Amino acid sequence: MIRGAVNARNEIRIDLRVLDGAGFHQIVDAILDTGFNGWLALPHALITSLQLSWRTRGQVKFGDGRVDWIDFYEVTVVWDGVHRIVEVHALDGDVLLGMSLLAGFDLRARVEVGGAVQIEAIT
Repeated sequence: MIRGAVNARNEIRIDLRVLDGAGFHQIVDAILDTGFNGWLALPHALITSLQLSWRTRGQVKFGDGRVDWIDFYEVTVVWDGVHRIVEVHALDGDVLLGMSLLAGFDLRARVEVGGAVQIEAIT
Protein backbone atom coordinates (compact mmCIF):
# COMPACT_ATOMS: atom_id res chain seq x y z
CA MET A 1 0.00 0.00 0.00
CA ILE A 2 1.17 3.52 -0.79
CA ARG A 3 0.43 6.25 1.71
CA GLY A 4 0.32 10.01 1.47
CA ALA A 5 -1.49 13.01 2.89
CA VAL A 6 -3.60 15.97 1.85
CA ASN A 7 -2.02 19.38 2.43
CA ALA A 8 -3.55 22.80 3.14
CA ARG A 9 -3.98 23.42 -0.62
CA ASN A 10 -6.04 20.20 -0.93
CA GLU A 11 -3.22 18.53 -2.85
CA ILE A 12 -2.58 14.82 -2.49
CA ARG A 13 1.14 14.46 -1.74
CA ILE A 14 3.05 11.20 -2.02
CA ASP A 15 6.72 10.51 -1.24
CA LEU A 16 7.80 8.69 -4.38
CA ARG A 17 10.97 6.60 -4.47
CA VAL A 18 12.89 6.83 -7.76
CA LEU A 19 16.23 5.41 -8.87
CA ASP A 20 18.82 7.85 -10.16
CA GLY A 21 21.16 7.14 -13.07
CA ALA A 22 23.61 5.37 -10.73
CA GLY A 23 20.85 3.12 -9.32
CA PHE A 24 20.56 4.83 -5.94
CA HIS A 25 17.15 5.47 -4.39
CA GLN A 26 15.98 9.08 -4.05
CA ILE A 27 12.73 10.30 -2.51
CA VAL A 28 10.77 12.98 -4.37
CA ASP A 29 7.66 14.74 -3.11
CA ALA A 30 4.98 14.27 -5.79
CA ILE A 31 1.52 15.77 -6.24
CA LEU A 32 -1.19 13.50 -7.62
CA ASP A 33 -2.65 15.25 -10.68
CA THR A 34 -5.90 13.57 -11.76
CA GLY A 35 -5.94 15.76 -14.88
CA PHE A 36 -2.59 14.36 -16.07
CA ASN A 37 -3.01 11.09 -17.95
CA GLY A 38 0.75 10.42 -18.20
CA TRP A 39 2.98 8.65 -15.71
CA LEU A 40 5.24 11.23 -14.13
CA ALA A 41 6.28 14.84 -14.78
CA LEU A 42 9.59 16.09 -13.42
CA PRO A 43 11.27 19.50 -13.65
CA HIS A 44 14.40 19.76 -15.81
CA ALA A 45 16.67 20.43 -12.82
CA LEU A 46 15.57 17.20 -11.11
CA ILE A 47 15.94 15.22 -14.34
CA THR A 48 19.51 16.51 -14.61
CA SER A 49 20.37 15.78 -10.97
CA LEU A 50 18.93 12.25 -11.26
CA GLN A 51 20.87 11.70 -14.52
CA LEU A 52 17.86 10.20 -16.28
CA SER A 53 18.04 8.69 -19.75
CA TRP A 54 16.55 10.79 -22.56
CA ARG A 55 14.20 8.85 -24.83
CA THR A 56 12.57 11.18 -27.36
CA ARG A 57 10.98 14.53 -28.03
CA GLY A 58 7.27 14.82 -28.80
CA GLN A 59 4.20 17.00 -28.77
CA VAL A 60 1.79 17.12 -25.86
CA LYS A 61 -1.54 18.85 -25.42
CA PHE A 62 -2.03 20.63 -22.12
CA GLY A 63 -5.27 21.06 -20.20
CA ASP A 64 -5.59 24.65 -21.42
CA GLY A 65 -5.54 23.45 -25.05
CA ARG A 66 -1.97 24.58 -25.72
CA VAL A 67 0.23 22.20 -27.74
CA ASP A 68 4.00 22.19 -27.24
CA TRP A 69 7.10 20.04 -27.77
CA ILE A 70 8.71 18.47 -24.70
CA ASP A 71 11.43 15.95 -23.93
CA PHE A 72 10.62 12.50 -22.61
CA TYR A 73 12.87 10.52 -20.28
CA GLU A 74 12.49 7.30 -18.35
CA VAL A 75 12.96 6.54 -14.69
CA THR A 76 12.53 3.53 -12.45
CA VAL A 77 10.09 4.14 -9.61
CA VAL A 78 9.32 1.89 -6.67
CA TRP A 79 5.54 1.64 -6.78
CA ASP A 80 3.83 -0.50 -4.14
CA GLY A 81 7.13 -2.27 -3.57
CA VAL A 82 7.70 -3.07 -7.27
CA HIS A 83 10.30 -1.48 -9.55
CA ARG A 84 8.56 -0.04 -12.62
CA ILE A 85 10.13 1.81 -15.54
CA VAL A 86 7.90 4.77 -16.40
CA GLU A 87 7.86 7.61 -18.89
CA VAL A 88 8.77 11.07 -17.64
CA HIS A 89 7.48 14.33 -19.11
CA ALA A 90 10.07 17.10 -18.71
CA LEU A 91 7.96 19.97 -17.36
CA ASP A 92 9.05 22.74 -15.04
CA GLY A 93 7.03 23.14 -11.86
CA ASP A 94 6.02 20.56 -9.29
CA VAL A 95 6.66 16.84 -9.51
CA LEU A 96 3.38 15.43 -10.83
CA LEU A 97 2.20 11.87 -10.49
CA GLY A 98 -0.21 11.02 -13.32
CA MET A 99 -3.16 8.70 -13.66
CA SER A 100 -1.24 6.10 -15.72
CA LEU A 101 0.72 5.21 -12.58
CA LEU A 102 -2.59 4.69 -10.73
CA ALA A 103 -4.04 2.25 -13.28
CA GLY A 104 -5.02 -0.93 -11.44
CA PHE A 105 -5.06 0.78 -8.05
CA ASP A 106 -7.75 2.05 -5.73
CA LEU A 107 -7.35 5.61 -4.39
CA ARG A 108 -8.84 6.71 -1.07
CA ALA A 109 -8.32 10.21 0.26
CA ARG A 110 -9.76 12.11 3.19
CA VAL A 111 -9.75 15.60 1.72
CA GLU A 112 -8.94 17.75 4.74
CA VAL A 113 -5.66 19.16 5.98
CA GLY A 114 -3.53 16.22 7.05
CA GLY A 115 -6.09 13.77 5.67
CA ALA A 116 -4.87 10.23 5.01
CA VAL A 117 -4.31 9.01 1.46
CA GLN A 118 -4.12 5.32 0.60
CA ILE A 119 -3.34 3.82 -2.80
CA GLU A 120 -3.84 0.08 -2.91
CA ALA A 121 -3.69 -2.52 -5.69
CA ILE A 122 -7.12 -3.65 -6.90
CA THR A 123 -7.54 -7.34 -6.18
